[in-house]
Amino acid sequence: MYSIEILPTGQKFIQEINDAVSSGAPLEVGRKVKAILSQTIRSTPEFLSKEFREPHPDPEQYARYLLYKHPETLYSILAMVWRPGKNTFIHDHAGKWCSEGVWFGKLEVNSFAIEKGNGEEVFKFKPIKVQRMETGDADVWVPPTEHHQVKNPSLELSGSIHIYQGENHASSSGDHRT
Repeated sequence: MYSIEILPTGQKFIQEINDAVSSGAPLEVGRKVKAILSQTIRSTPEFLSKEFREPHPDPEQYARYLLYKHPETLYSILAMVWRPGKNTFIHDHAGKWCSEGVWFGKLEVNSFAIEKGNGEEVFKFKPIKVQRMETGDADVWVPPTEHHQVKNPSLELSGSIHIYQGENHASSSGDHRT
C-alpha cells in the first residue's frame, strides 16, 4: 500500500472521503463519494504518477494498485489499468457500495439485474444499462442493484479509480486479482 501523498491533494482528498463515508446510508455515501471522485479527477490533470499507468505484465489481466486503505477498513481505494478490450466478469461487491471514476481513457460499464433461473443456485443476468464513461466520469453501485461488468472498449490503455466500502477482496462472482 502506498502513502496518501501519492493521491492528488493527499490529505484533503482522504478527509473528504472520510466525511462522506461517515455521512449516513449507503446510497447517500455512494453519491457523495462519486461526486468527490469525479471532481478530484476533473480538477487534477495528472491524477497519479506514471507508475500507476502501467498495465499488468500478463496481457490477459488488468492491473490493480492498492492506493489507500482506511485505518479502520471503512473503505479502500484502488487504481486499475485496462488494456484494450480487457474486461471483468459480471460481478458485485458482496453487498457493499462501490464508486468508480475514469482517470484516463474510456470505459464501458454494463449493469445487470438478477433473474432467478431454473435451479436454486442458478441465476440469469439481464442487461439493464450500458454506460460509456470518459475521463472524469464517475458512478456508484449500491446494493441490491450493483451487478456490473467493466470493459475497456477502446484501442488504448484506460485507467480507473475505485473506492470500495471496506476492503475489496470479495464479491459474489468474478475474478479479483491484486
